[in-house]
Amino acid sequence: TRTHAHTRTRTHAHTHTASPRYDTALGTATVRHATAEPHSATFLEPFPLSLAADAPMVHAMRMALMPLLAVIHAGQALLPGHHFAKAPAQGTSHSRTSLAVMREQWDLSRFAQTALFFNGPDQVLKRILPQPQGSARDPSSPLIWSGDRPDLLEWGPLDDVVMGGVSKSSFTVQNGVGRFAGAISTENNGGFAGCRSRAITPPLQLQRFSGLKLRVRGDGKRYKLIVRDDYNWNGIAWSFSFDTEPAQQLLDGDGSGDGSGDDFVDVLAPWASFVPTLFARKVPLVQLKTDSITAVQLTLSKFEYDSELNPAFSTGPFELQIASIEAF
Repeated sequence: TRTHAHTRTRTHAHTHTASPRYDTALGTATVRHATAEPHSATFLEPFPLSLAADAPMVHAMRMALMPLLAVIHAGQALLPGHHFAKAPAQGTSHSRTSLAVMREQWDLSRFAQTALFFNGPDQVLKRILPQPQGSARDPSSPLIWSGDRPDLLEWGPLDDVVMGGVSKSSFTVQNGVGRFAGAISTENNGGFAGCRSRAITPPLQLQRFSGLKLRVRGDGKRYKLIVRDDYNWNGIAWSFSFDTEPAQQLLDGDGSGDGSGDDFVDVLAPWASFVPTLFARKVPLVQLKTDSITAVQLTLSKFEYDSELNPAFSTGPFELQIASIEAF
């Protein structure tokens, strides 16, 4: 990677994701937490995952509608007056499950906004129906997103509100730089915030490149870059994590710049370093389809892969500035 004199280039190989675990025996998606006495938010899966016998269109529609119906189930379970279900101990039944009351007020409206942004009717149809080649981007171009071309991706927050948490984030663009920022809380068994792109149609064709390069300015925390290679909302998440150093501009409260300052660094994420995960479990014998990248995501989480704790995590405010994301 060619950089100017003040640019530092890094390659990181930490990998993880914070997705729920799918329990095939119970038919539920469960978010595990590594606390002294683990709790979980248990969501009813509206459709079975194995739909191979269905016609392709029916299969696609069920897969696309699954997250929207799941949030309806979850929203009903998390309305005021309801409780989190404590994760049952191994060998016990749900009938013996105790309850833990939410400690902080849950934001139902923000939950609904997240569900509709990513899984409203327009987005469901976008993922199901074939999409014509648009004029907004060349799917084989190395540029995926930049502050100068903010139209290339539609970012939306994907925080722990989806499971009853109270962390909050936003993604904004100012002076040619994207700003993923907010506040992390571990109340209500939360502890993650993220920004995810809406489905990219047609998918990006990046098979001629070696990986992704982010030009970022951070706050000393460890973040995750996630890509997906199909339109299944809860499909395999290909995860790559990277550390940042506290930038002086962020410490001084100055978020200005165009990505060319001394505090911006290039982070290299080779395709070979992305780890396939499904509901926080490593998936064997799969290969990243670099000719079909359908979504990009940035996340800050309390957890590393497989319930390990993020060593650079802390509650409170956070900020990651992004000048660009491109293939290299």
